[in-house]
Amino acid sequence: MSAATRDIGITRLAVYEPSFSTDDAKREHFARYAADLAPAVADGRRGDVVARFMTFAGMPTEMVDQMRTAQVWPLFEAVAPTLVHDAEALDARTSATVPVDTLARITAATMVVDGGASPELLRAPARAVAAAVPGAEHITLAGQTHDVAADVLAPVLLKFFA
Repeated sequence: MSAATRDIGITRLAVYEPSFSTDDAKREHFARYAADLAPAVADGRRGDVVARFMTFAGMPTEMVDQMRTAQVWPLFEAVAPTLVHDAEALDARTSATVPVDTLARITAATMVVDGGASPELLRAPARAVAAAVPGAEHITLAGQTHDVAADVLAPVLLKFFA
């Protein structure tokens, strides 16, 4: 989203459940989550990184433990490095950074979307971003989670970008 504050020609911006918080406690919680992700991936502990993310996102530890034995677990481990990149992009280690001022500088037409069935952890940031970006439109997709169905999201995006 910070790219939208630069004069690089972005005229329309859509975000889905952006990773963001104006709440100090939540940002500090995220910073603790992200603190050692890169060394864990470098040490080959990708499963631990995935488990850390899942519990951070609200999944009970017992459920994560069960998932570690599922056939899909290696796929989760394969994308563990992306969690490091996400944390770095969010600048989690500098918890004093409050991007509200940055968001207020966005001049592009902005649509912020969340899923009505997503946890509050993901929906609250969408509302905060929509409130911070001047003129932003906020849409909630009923029944959707963070794993939004493409056939539900696509028509909303097509209408917005048309």
